[in-house]
Amino acid sequence: MENIFFGALGLFCSILIKRGKSFVGTGVGIVLGTFILESISKINESINWLGYFSPFYFVDFRVYNNDYCFTWWRVLFFLGISAVLFVSTFFVYRKKDIYA
Repeated sequence: MENIFFGALGLFCSILIKRGKSFVGTGVGIVLGTFILESISKINESINWLGYFSPFYFVDFRVYNNDYCFTWWRVLFFLGISAVLFVSTFFVYRKKDIYA
C-alpha cells in the first residue's frame, strides 16, 4: 500500500515543480528520509513519536511471525491519503497554465 502512497506523493510533488527540473533526487530523498526517520524512532522509546511522520511506521513488516494478520485500517489509511493526494494533484493540474 505504501507503493501507491509514494506514487501519489511523487505525482503531487512533481506537479508543483517548474517545467524542466528533475524530481528524481527529491523523490528518492523523501523515501529514504522517511525510512531513516522510522528507523531512528525504533532506537529509543523517548523518540518513538518520530515514527508517526513516516509511512513505514504504519506498515507491519513482521510477515514471518505466526501472529501476523492483515489489518484493514492500515490499508484504508494509505488508500485515503493516496486518494487525497490524487484529487489534490488533479485540482492543481487543472489550474496550471500549460503552454504548447
